[in-house]
Amino acid sequence: MAHLRRNLWALTPWDPIILWYARAIAEMQKRPISAPGSWRWQAAIHGFHDGLIEPGDALPNDADIEDYWNQCQHGSWYFLPWHRGYLAAFEAIVRAAVVGLGGPQDWALPYWDCSKPEWQRLRPEFCAPKLPDGQDNKLFVVQRREHFETGDVGIDPRGVALDRILIEPRFGGSSSGGSTGFGGPETDFFHGPGASGALEGGIHNYIHGRVGGSGGFMSSFEEAGLDPLFWLHHCNIDRLWEVWRSRDKVHADPAEAHWRTGPRTKKFKVHGSDGKVWTFTSQQMVDTKAPSLNYEYEDVTDPLAGIARPPHLKPFAAAPRRPAGKLAMVGKRKTGIRMLGASTPGMKLGSGRRSATVAIQRPKKAGRLKGLTGGSMDLGPDRILLNIENITGTDRGQAYHVYVNLPDDGDPETDERHYVGMMSLFGIDTASAPNGPHAGNGLSYVFDITRLAAERPGGTRKADEITIDFVSDDQDVSAEAAQVGRISIVRETP
Repeated sequence: MAHLRRNLWALTPWDPIILWYARAIAEMQKRPISAPGSWRWQAAIHGFHDGLIEPGDALPNDADIEDYWNQCQHGSWYFLPWHRGYLAAFEAIVRAAVVGLGGPQDWALPYWDCSKPEWQRLRPEFCAPKLPDGQDNKLFVVQRREHFETGDVGIDPRGVALDRILIEPRFGGSSSGGSTGFGGPETDFFHGPGASGALEGGIHNYIHGRVGGSGGFMSSFEEAGLDPLFWLHHCNIDRLWEVWRSRDKVHADPAEAHWRTGPRTKKFKVHGSDGKVWTFTSQQMVDTKAPSLNYEYEDVTDPLAGIARPPHLKPFAAAPRRPAGKLAMVGKRKTGIRMLGASTPGMKLGSGRRSATVAIQRPKKAGRLKGLTGGSMDLGPDRILLNIENITGTDRGQAYHVYVNLPDDGDPETDERHYVGMMSLFGIDTASAPNGPHAGNGLSYVFDITRLAAERPGGTRKADEITIDFVSDDQDVSAEAAQVGRISIVRETP
């Protein structure tokens, strides 16, 4: 029988599932970093830096470090399958530790579902320094957002909303300015942040940044795995992949051979609970009940039941793959992406509300774009996308609400009509490093603004201009928390 992953918030106080998790972590933390079954080795798989090394540590050989550490897939259509394999191997290691300590053989990771207001807090067990028997509680780490000890890290419901995520029809997408899909843009091996898919760029990034804050484990690519909450958060992200697939008949995993199986298929490897190397592909990650995974979720019901997919969101082939990094000005029709306008570079984001203007180019031929440029229009299957590109900085715990054509006197707290999504800065420090894997190109976000594009803007705006507003999620933000390289508007055609 498949192991059952249960809702963390449905468990009783100090439920055995939670208590055995704490005890297993303590056991894993006794093991040296050179052991694949150790707490720090498992964290290093996701990301490694010198802070994981303790005095007297003997590190693995260079070949093992190259093969097994710094392997996390982000900004990629491998984001979900890689994390599923990583999570399954970790769960098996924890289960073996639980059994070795005298615990149940059917132990499984719980998932932290943030869908309800009462669940948008940390469980008390993760805020208590001691276990019920007085021993140190390894679920408790001080490296979280300030005041987290109360369990309240100030989660904004818009940061964990799923209404713009679960309606995305395609799994994969473009890394060149078009839609990034539900699961992320088509890439090869891609370690580090970039342009994220809808699920990763939404609730995933937001919770990482919100729990970790400006200096905690969860907001750092290289330290996230050191926080026990990391694994429960990723259980929920993994669960939402199942929810997405089941809620709409057009939702399907990539059919491309190099994602599934073929000579170009990417293979990943981790260690199992027996210490042996386990190699897996994306194809092997699609069925959670398969023998190599052997788990299921307590609840995969659709939280958006009854909400139809907007008519313009139709599945179609992903745009041609381009190298990751800085987005290029694209204008060739054959790519399916046409640039409509872009801002000048160098906008700085701080606290409060910051605005930018993008001028929409007038087509030379008849049939000029309307809607955002002054009239109504029928886009058909086309999508209008807002690209926030090359976001650099150091404050990885911040997030910004993004609005299009928010009235000058509009209230961001109550205006849902012009709200297009949350932009979290999780990973911004890694993405901004000049010597990092992305040469300092920073983060990128893509928002679907098709509905707003099909409407006439109100107020006194010029017919060929739109405004983009960024409103900080926190008030305590430095004057220059981040810098945006460019803001662009593109039209994507199937």
